[in-house]
Amino acid sequence: MRDYSRIRLSNFLINLTGTDIEMYDDVSGTIYDFPACDSDIPETPTRHRIDSPTYHYVVTEDRAKELIESGRPVYDIAVLKSIGTGRDNSKIATLYWAANPEIPVILYKSKSNKGIIYP
Repeated sequence: MRDYSRIRLSNFLINLTGTDIEMYDDVSGTIYDFPACDSDIPETPTRHRIDSPTYHYVVTEDRAKELIESGRPVYDIAVLKSIGTGRDNSKIATLYWAANPEIPVILYKSKSNKGIIYP
């Protein structure tokens, strides 16, 4: 069993980077598309319950710095680190957690997140 203690898991990503991205699901290996969208980031972070899906807003490094400098907590923010080429020439994104750049954010579309608790 994989140790997820130093990883942020996300069931769904809201891509605000201006660039379409794709990510592998860590459970199945399926590639999911996340087109760029124009949603607004809420003023306060989304708090996740154990029985609800976990969402992260994906932003650029510059936007993450702006959010941090404004004092907004960034528990629900993932930062686009890079885009590489994956299977079938897909644009696979690598993300990290804005609250701690050493912690990656991965897509985890499991039907159950029991035991995984976020602030």
